[in-house]
Amino acid sequence: MDLATERALLARAQRERIDLANAVTRRELAPVILIEQVLARAGSKVAGILDGIPGMIKRRVDTLSGSDLALIAAEIARARNVAAAVSLDDLEDEPAGGDRAAADETADDSQPDLG
Repeated sequence: MDLATERALLARAQRERIDLANAVTRRELAPVILIEQVLARAGSKVAGILDGIPGMIKRRVDTLSGSDLALIAAEIARARNVAAAVSLDDLEDEPAGGDRAAADETADDSQPDLG
């Protein structure tokens, strides 16, 4: 490799380093560990809200049967399991905007409509 090529590669590497540093300064990038902590905290808060839904519905809608409440709890558990199973690989494979068709395929239309 000649000197000009080496200098060009060095200049490119320096530019990339500066671009990354600027992106961090503008808060466009964050360390993975920080993002993991934020997502874990958000997930914990959401889980607490989801856990309270069956009890709240039971108190507000006294006409629902035990099987209706069990169905609601099961659907909440299913949503939590889907969210917990998401990985970076899943996000990289998913088309922009989410894969709504796949989500529709997994929906179970045999359940009664409670709305």
